[in-house]
Amino acid sequence: MKKTEAKLSLADVRVVYPKSIVKQIKAKYSFEFEFDGEKCRCWHDAQGRLAFTVPEDVGPELATLVDEIERLISDVDASTADVRKFLSKYMQMKVMIEGELQQIPRSKIRYQVTNLKPLDMGSLSVEKQCVFEALQEQAQKAHALAVAKGGKPEDEVTVALTMDMVKAKLEEKMRQKT
Repeated sequence: MKKTEAKLSLADVRVVYPKSIVKQIKAKYSFEFEFDGEKCRCWHDAQGRLAFTVPEDVGPELATLVDEIERLISDVDASTADVRKFLSKYMQMKVMIEGELQQIPRSKIRYQVTNLKPLDMGSLSVEKQCVFEALQEQAQKAHALAVAKGGKPEDEVTVALTMDMVKAKLEEKMRQKT
């Protein structure tokens, strides 16, 4: 009797479709979308590569983003179709959330300062300097009034700035120069 040997192996299996069929199927799908208010379109070219019309300044970045997403999807240890379906639904959810956030009245929106950089007043035109100086004066007055009414110095205040205030500041600067 002969001795038989069994070799056990584990392997990952990847489905490979004929390139010609993939190109034909991809060619059937495209979509239109808006980017920065401009009508755009996305499709696959004759070679099966992703193509789109977007503003030139974002085109290369968008292509790089798509390539990176595809690379990350292929790295996930799950069905690529399932990952794409999830990401599609997730992105749709994010778009809906963003749409609702844009509907919020401005009166309910708060702004948070990030990446604060000192303003070089010397580099600004006299007119712009006057705008910022008038704004700073109004902010100081509003804060002083808020504190006098029992508020805290860090409380938010609303500042009103009018053209008359800026003109007065400009006239004051012009008098100082003469």
